[in-house]
Amino acid sequence: MPPVEPTLAALSNPLLRYFMATRPVFLSVSLIAALIGIGTAYHSGTPLAVWPAIITVAFALVAHAGVNVLNILYINQFPDRRADEMAGKRHWVVRLGATRARWGYFVIAITGYV
Repeated sequence: MPPVEPTLAALSNPLLRYFMATRPVFLSVSLIAALIGIGTAYHSGTPLAVWPAIITVAFALVAHAGVNVLNILYINQFPDRRADEMAGKRHWVVRLGATRARWGYFVIAITGYV
């Protein structure tokens, strides 16, 4: 069946113009086919097979973001290291010293990408 081309009478009606431009028959047939495919995939156990992968990807994204936030908090300890040491705050940068603590930043950064 050839596609319906708009006529001058149909161009004045916005509703007819929309239906002629979007071809709703094609859309409805493709949506029905997609729904049938999704329905059969659901009953064949596909979501059960894919679910662990989705959880793993979500965990990896959250862990990556968490490690990056940890690295920001870690690097923010360096500027006030001396004042924190005098105040008695014993965080990792004070305990390790500036030269050894800089490797902690590198290790945390690498951990976020592994």
